[in-house]
Amino acid sequence: ILILLQAPEIASIVDLRGSASRLIEACSQLAVSLQAPQETAAVDVFVRSYTDFHTAVAQAIKQQPDGVQRQQCVSYLETVRNEAVNVIWRTHTASMDASNASALQLLSQSTRSLTESVNAIVENVSREAPWQRECDAALRQIKSVRHILDRANLPVNNDGYYESLDSVTEQAKRLGEGMTGIARHAKNQDTHSLCESVHIAADAICGLAEGATQSAYLIGVADAKSQPGHAAIIDTSKCHRSVEIVKQICERIERMEYTQQQILDDATVIAKHTSTLANLCREASERASNVNLKKQFINCAREVASSTASLISAVKQLDSSFTEKNQRECTEAARSLYTAAQQLETFVDNPDFAAVPARISVAGEIAQKTAKQLAVSPADASTWQRLADNSKIVSESIKRLVTSIREQAPGQTFV
Repeated sequence: ILILLQAPEIASIVDLRGSASRLIEACSQLAVSLQAPQETAAVDVFVRSYTDFHTAVAQAIKQQPDGVQRQQCVSYLETVRNEAVNVIWRTHTASMDASNASALQLLSQSTRSLTESVNAIVENVSREAPWQRECDAALRQIKSVRHILDRANLPVNNDGYYESLDSVTEQAKRLGEGMTGIARHAKNQDTHSLCESVHIAADAICGLAEGATQSAYLIGVADAKSQPGHAAIIDTSKCHRSVEIVKQICERIERMEYTQQQILDDATVIAKHTSTLANLCREASERASNVNLKKQFINCAREVASSTASLISAVKQLDSSFTEKNQRECTEAARSLYTAAQQLETFVDNPDFAAVPARISVAGEIAQKTAKQLAVSPADASTWQRLADNSKIVSESIKRLVTSIREQAPGQTFV
């Protein structure tokens, strides 16, 4: 009888994990199908995948016995829904104009945010072994960044050629450590350490993809006939990601959906992300050449910092005395921070702040090709699944990647 009662829950979780993976795969495919004949079909697959995932999550939430966790899942599901809408909208915007760097970066940000929220939901409701959850989350994380390798006409970050090469080398080293750890900890049945190694390896693969893409961009624009682009004044992807998290928590505080411990944890998360926003504004102010623009970025940072300080103070007061009066003060402070974050989000969503894509010559594209092709290999899902047995294959492909980047160093043709 017990087995029969548990069967629907197990089936639901399996469906949830499968639908989560299909959703991220569809999202990644959508990002690489811009302006391609298969774009419409990719949109249809994405919509169906999202519908399946939403249904699976709704079923899992009904079976969740803990009320607090149930509410968290509902909140995450709302985030997934919003990000899914953003993905469709930003795909449409980017497909209308492939040179719209801002739209492409926002699409990439939505893809990552969607992956993070999907992973949070699966983590919350899954009942399988931790190592299995970690491996599934790692695969979804890898899929979510794979599309950046297909578009190397935009700088991924501000790294120069040798900084990118150092990044690729360092991430390759971390991947090697992660792979070794996976094999060792799996053999010793050390689940906690195994999960840590899987996480390290997944982060390293994503770092490799970014480093290789930045290197490919720099190699491409180094050709004399290429026209370099330039990086965005502010990292809109990182900014929108932090703003979204701050707004979600503020909304939860406004609705008073928290326990005393939860609001303390939320305050810590808010402090982390508002600090990120302040640093982004400071960096943008340093990059901006217009004096008024510099001041606007600084003012935005001050507004966010001031509102955050007020909220943190209100939360501390609530922690010492959990009363309705202090709860109302927290609500007002959260509302104020929400407004400041939203104003910053509106301000930075300006096409003039976006990166300008490079115009890469035919010769530049040929030089890029090797690095881009080899960069895909370490992130291949089938390679990942056979990671412990095939570490030599991955290691060799990374060595070829690093060698390829070194051989294509800008300026060699003029020496």
